[in-house]
Formats: sequence, structure tokens, C-alpha cells
Amino acid sequence: MKPFVPLSKSSATQYVDLGHTVTVVLKVTDDINLTVAACDRPGPDGMRAQALLASMGQEGRLPCYYASVVRSPDDGIGNCHVHSVALGADLVAGGAKRWRICLGTSPLMGRHSWLEHGDAAIDVTPRDKILISTVELHVKIMQVQFARRFPLDGNGFMTYAKLVSKAK
Repeated sequence: MKPFVPLSKSSATQYVDLGHTVTVVLKVTDDINLTVAACDRPGPDGMRAQALLASMGQEGRLPCYYASVVRSPDDGIGNCHVHSVALGADLVAGGAKRWRICLGTSPLMGRHSWLEHGDAAIDVTPRDKILISTVELHVKIMQVQFARRFPLDGNGFMTYAKLVSKAK
């Protein structure tokens, strides 16, 4: 595996508004672009989340998340637990408030992790995409049957990490 060499700052290579989906594409490395997509009218919380994540990406403030993306298999599918923890760590380091990391069960994915900000769900399962929707839509599409939510600040992050590590 080649070593991870992040770009010091990412540049938005594309910004597209398709009516229902607003997409920002960030260059992570010379080989990997990251799509930050707000899907199906994610509401004000979703648009704020997308703006924050896009700006943090452009400013080079997502090092943990970028490293998890680069180290993922090149099959397009990532690890929702690893990516959620990495993105959560970057958000905490960046001083983000009112974010939650979530752990649920789904017949589609088994155990599934994602992040939430207000009414926005942030799914980082795909290797090269951050998908933002409403919590209601995310839970419906992923068929989440049971979910626990933990605040990123305080002890919530550590409680989540202990639950995820116990299941392995």
C-alpha cells in the first residue's frame, strides 16, 4: 500500500446544483476525489453540515477522515464505522457542536454507523462520498430498526467506540 500523502488544502473542483441534490467535489489526493452531496432537500441542518464539511475539506481540516478514505479498499465501498469515527474526530478537533455519532442495526447492512447534525444524517459508508439527507430519509432508506445516538462531545464518543469495538 502506498503511503497516505494528503494535499495540504483541497480545492473544490466542481459545484453542481441539480435542484434536488447539491454536490461539492473535493480533491483529497492526486488519485481520489471526495463528493459531498446534500441529497433530496436535506433542510437547513443538512445544508449547514454540507457547508461546514466542504469548508473543512477545502481548508485541509479533515485529516483523519481523508486518511480513512485513502486506506479503504479501492472497491468503492468503505467501512461506515471507521469513516464515521474519523470524520467525528475531525469535527471534534474543529470545535463542531451539536453533532452525534449513531450506531444502528439494518437488514441491509447489519450494524451501521452514521453522523447526525440536527435533522441531518451524514452517511460516510461509500469510500469517496459523504451523503447528506434528513434523518428520517436516511433511517427509511437504510431500514434502520434500532439506533443509539451519542454526542460527539463529552463521553458520548467514547461510549460509541466501546460499543463498536466490543462487537468485533
